[in-house]
Amino acid sequence: WSAVFRELSERGLKGVKYIVSDNHKGLVKGIKRHFQGAIRQRCQVHFVRNVLSLVSKKDRPKIVGYLQGITNSANLETARKKLKESVNDVLTTHPKVAEFLDTYGDEILNVYTLPESHRKKLRSTNMLERYNEEIKRRTRVVRIFPNEQSCIRLVAALAIETNEEWM
Repeated sequence: WSAVFRELSERGLKGVKYIVSDNHKGLVKGIKRHFQGAIRQRCQVHFVRNVLSLVSKKDRPKIVGYLQGITNSANLETARKKLKESVNDVLTTHPKVAEFLDTYGDEILNVYTLPESHRKKLRSTNMLERYNEEIKRRTRVVRIFPNEQSCIRLVAALAIETNEEWM
């Protein structure tokens, strides 16, 4: 990951303030090394999976309810309050969940540092995964590109389209 981040820096990437990632150890190390000062948010999907792995299947809907209450809060103060309440509520019945939320809960609250219009898009990697699927779908139709530049033009056009939708 360091090589990837070093190349991005060499190509002019500056001012990174927010990064959504899973908890891959090499990725986390690379982010800390190359993007000092950026806020890293653990991908909500991986966060939820990690929490749910600590409880039985029958208890998962209850825990998901707590997590949705936290992540769907209107503002940071409400989300913090819900996080604290959730930790207290599960402390006796699911101590591992309470410990996990207490230790890593602030990572999912980092999304509240963003403008409200960006929160839903950036609290998980869903948007990026959807974008990658769209690239696959569009490039599969073409099958064989006449040259590398034509492929880059198609992907760049998709990136511009996505950016315009976002704005």
